[in-house]
Amino acid sequence: MDAMVIARRMRAAGIGFLLDQAQALLERSGRSLEELRGNPAALRGVIHLNLSVAERKALADFWGHRRLAGKNGAKHTRIRLLDLHERLREYGADLFSVLEVDVGSFHTRADRETVLVEALTREHQRLRMAFAGSATVLSWLEGLLKDTPSGKWFRRAWNGDREAAVTAAKNVALAISVLPATGESHLAMFAARVTGDPHCFDQGTPAGQLLLTAIGELFGCAPGRSHLPLSVWRGLQLGQASLEVDGISSDVAVANFRDSGHPVIQSMADQGGGWKIPLREVRGLQRLQAHQRSAYVLENPSVFQTFADRTRHWPFDERPLLVCTAGFLSAAGYQLMERLAGVGYRLYYGGDFDSNGISIALALKQRFPELILWRMSVEDYRTALALRTVAVNLSVKDVARLGLVEGELAEVAWAMLSTKKPAYQEQVAGQLWADLEKQRRLSL
Repeated sequence: MDAMVIARRMRAAGIGFLLDQAQALLERSGRSLEELRGNPAALRGVIHLNLSVAERKALADFWGHRRLAGKNGAKHTRIRLLDLHERLREYGADLFSVLEVDVGSFHTRADRETVLVEALTREHQRLRMAFAGSATVLSWLEGLLKDTPSGKWFRRAWNGDREAAVTAAKNVALAISVLPATGESHLAMFAARVTGDPHCFDQGTPAGQLLLTAIGELFGCAPGRSHLPLSVWRGLQLGQASLEVDGISSDVAVANFRDSGHPVIQSMADQGGGWKIPLREVRGLQRLQAHQRSAYVLENPSVFQTFADRTRHWPFDERPLLVCTAGFLSAAGYQLMERLAGVGYRLYYGGDFDSNGISIALALKQRFPELILWRMSVEDYRTALALRTVAVNLSVKDVARLGLVEGELAEVAWAMLSTKKPAYQEQVAGQLWADLEKQRRLSL
């Protein structure tokens, strides 16, 4: 009996479900069809059936009443894939030939992976030929077929949308060929010049995601990925290759920045009060010095502004450098702290006693190990609560995040978990101000 006749009779008898489930099992196999044909003993998998009386009778007629009765109970039936193959051979065919005439062409998981790898290799070779003149690009392209960060991203994208993955790789290769950026460093302008599409490397696009990964491999990964908001970390990561989203929309508030070496910022310091400095000007600080020695970083804008207004009445050379993060640091804020630490400033940071405040402190402490946590001890937290207990409790999400805190802030986190109450920087503003006044007296 040939395979076509067997397949038709099984369908007509109402037991075509055997072929359907056998196909599903084979399609999940980690072995190729060619390998399984050559070695049927390697067939793995069991077909599980819950049969009606009529279906069980039809199966018994095909399988053999005595054979079927010896397998299992009245309703639930289990048939090994290898046993089905052997039974079909007794009819003059085999499982593979019957499935081919019944459902047409199909592939195991191993077959599909082989096809994908072959296609991937062809596309990879085309990319290599297109960028044969750039050793840096060729080296990066080699990693696309390996377990590099870019390679892992590329294969995930390839399995989802081949065309998008290849286009992203091509555009990132174009970018790599001219990185680090010189001249025009604004991302949209850079993308337009290199790829023709100003939005090619926008946040969330395939090429934008792959570019961040590639920059990490080629120029180093920017710090703070686990703690900073993605938009902030993205700006820092692009900066590793001398790129920026733009130099204006990200800024940082400062007061009394006397040692910037920048004429406009110097005028701001002369005037007193708080001023915002855009990222572009932070990056352009060339003559920064550390005569002031310390920088006091505050999370809360209202506390920052209060202190900026008060200190503007101090003698010019006694005013402390104040920086405001206004919550999570902007790219400009992060860059400024990098520059300050780089020339020898002692950094102090004070924030809220809530989940975000602790997260910001953790991120800064991780990046700047010498940073001093300013009025963020357990005693300071309890002082804040004693002044006024906040009505709102910590959220379930906040509690979960605080439970993971380790290191210098672990004791504070546990104190917060015990009360389930946040506290805020305004509640310890008096102590913060007293510290600034004390430091002023000591410096005289």
